[in-house]
Amino acid sequence: MHDHWKDRWSSIETVSRLAQRRYSGNAAAALDGNGGLYVPGRWNNKGQRVVYTASSRALAMLERLVHLDVGLHDASVELSFMEFVLPSSVSRNVLSPTMLENLVAKHGSSTEPPDWRVADHPLCRRLGAAWIASLRSCLLIIPSSIVPGDANVLINPEHPDMAKIIAANAGRFVLDAYQPDQRIADVVQMASVSKTGS
Repeated sequence: MHDHWKDRWSSIETVSRLAQRRYSGNAAAALDGNGGLYVPGRWNNKGQRVVYTASSRALAMLERLVHLDVGLHDASVELSFMEFVLPSSVSRNVLSPTMLENLVAKHGSSTEPPDWRVADHPLCRRLGAAWIASLRSCLLIIPSSIVPGDANVLINPEHPDMAKIIAANAGRFVLDAYQPDQRIADVVQMASVSKTGS
């Protein structure tokens, strides 16, 4: 079966990231991946530098929301949007939803969830950690576990191709004052329901 998701996202040209405001004028700091040194993520072990980015501003906002302990309105005071250009010469690998489903079926243990979209799935972390350590490519294009069909992009700051990534835009993140956090949370919930029903 042809992998249309892979076709759609393998040539992605721009990514977005919600970064702490102090990084908005410093692309190098925003892409240093140092957060992974202190905490594990879905695709990294603690102690591994990696940068999580999204295929759109909207997805970057949703991805950030699900990892916040406070409301997005409260956090927005501290955040800014950053966008980066990924030239075609930047090396990349792709893990599509179909590929992940096959890998979970083949290599997942009986004690692990059968759905890779489960938070902190052990196989996702093993795959990401191995990719980071291998320096196989600068980018790993992966499916969003929140919005079916969309993509996130991991950036390995240790890879030489990091120098090719271009900071394109940065600006204060301002959320509509009339858009309550609950409504945004509802969007995330709707995406989750759509995902499980597909």
